[in-house]
Amino acid sequence: MAIHVTDPEVPRALPLARLYLDDIEQIVHVLSAAERKASQSGPGTDEPPKPIFYVANQFTREIEELPKITKRTSDFRLKLERPGLELLFQIDTTGPHWWSAGLTRADAWETFHKLEAIIKPKSAGLDTARGATSLFVTLAAMAATVFLYRCA
Repeated sequence: MAIHVTDPEVPRALPLARLYLDDIEQIVHVLSAAERKASQSGPGTDEPPKPIFYVANQFTREIEELPKITKRTSDFRLKLERPGLELLFQIDTTGPHWWSAGLTRADAWETFHKLEAIIKPKSAGLDTARGATSLFVTLAAMAATVFLYRCA
């Protein structure tokens, strides 16, 4: 009997973050770079695919049009696809996610780390805010306990 070790799956979930238009531009750049790298090693067309941006039930191919659709959303998708390859970045109520079909495992890991590098600095403020709120609630509960103890 042999025990085999499997490689870990490439994570799909990314840290919670508040992203802005310049962050979306960087994400487009990362996904486009992954597409170019994949097209060198696999089947594809000469023309690179244009990203499609979906906001709720609307879509556009121009990033400059996004502010005209909405100022903020929790229902966003960015898709790049061509025959044999699909890349998707999504923000929904559970946070940002990404998905790929047609990338090698190494390219998927590389893309994940690049996306994480864009998003992680943006998530630091959210984690700090959550921690501060948690700390405040804890301190308030302790103060109420001491107050009630003294009143009794």
